Amino acid sequence: MKKIGFFGGCFNPPTKAHIGLAKLVLEELGLDKIIFIPMNDYYEKTELISENHRVKMLELLTKDEAYIEVDDFEIKLNKKIYAIDAFEYIDNNYNCEKFFIMGSDNYIKMKNWKDSHKFENYKYIILDRLHNISLNENIKIVSNNQFSNISSSIARKLISEGKDASDYLTQEVYRYIKDNKLYIKEV
Repeated sequence: MKKIGFFGGCFNPPTKAHIGLAKLVLEELGLDKIIFIPMNDYYEKTELISENHRVKMLELLTKDEAYIEVDDFEIKLNKKIYAIDAFEYIDNNYNCEKFFIMGSDNYIKMKNWKDSHKFENYKYIILDRLHNISLNENIKIVSNNQFSNISSSIARKLISEGKDASDYLTQEVYRYIKDNKLYIKEV
């Protein structure tokens, strides 16, 4: 049975760290594929740009990657959904061994999420620097130390200040941001 990692997030914007971590997980854990799952516009987060831009940037980020792709099902649902809804959608639509990829910060918060008791039976790949996660048979840890200085929030800040963000973004994603004047503060 194929092993697929599902990497959810805002990807606002998708960075070199996102693609680097996906490649690292593929290599370290021997998965067959990674699928990025961008959250839709119903997710309440400040500075979140349109889902259509975020999907397009993810497509640009993954276009040359044979084992990494994008599934925009959350966006096509066109309604507010919770993490458990996304997990259940993936359960019902993918016949494979599933691994949910997330940062340790989100994993720790899961106990406060809707229907948190339902998350116990899933398998996780936790991206972590500190290894403060209690391990069990359903949890694998992948260190994100080599990407710890790359973040979407830093990229957004640099762009909004008119500074160079090329250390954080691939050429294609950065060009798309510039062409569409994304993350530029209105004056």
